[in-house]
Amino acid sequence: MKVNENYIGLKLFGFECGFEEISDQLALTPTGTARKCLPKSERPADKRIWSSNVWLYECVIKSNDFIGDHITKFIDDIIIPKRDVIQELSKTCEIEFSIVQYMHYGCNPGFCLNNSQLRIFAEIGAELNIDIYCLWDNVTHPE
Repeated sequence: MKVNENYIGLKLFGFECGFEEISDQLALTPTGTARKCLPKSERPADKRIWSSNVWLYECVIKSNDFIGDHITKFIDDIIIPKRDVIQELSKTCEIEFSIVQYMHYGCNPGFCLNNSQLRIFAEIGAELNIDIYCLWDNVTHPE
């Protein structure tokens, strides 16, 4: 059985300060960073460049457990305790809450963000970016 891949993250972009300043304010070590005007890829054929600085803290969970539980845990453990700091950072950069799931197994991946969670995103000025890729290879199609 294949295992689903869940990526839940907090992304900041469009800022001019150093990565260390954001890391210090959030008391988090980023899982990824990118510098404005540098290539997005090391592949020579890929000519895309980053349009802004990017700071990312992402939790990667390989599991067939319900993704909604992982989302709630990230919000409760990372976003809520740092809500005031994130809200202050949103004055100088853009904030994104990202949910990406590569679903290899299971049924409808639907989940719900409740009113309280949505209020938190509104308070911190975060955009929501949600991508779900259903990659089942055992799906049969009616003829």
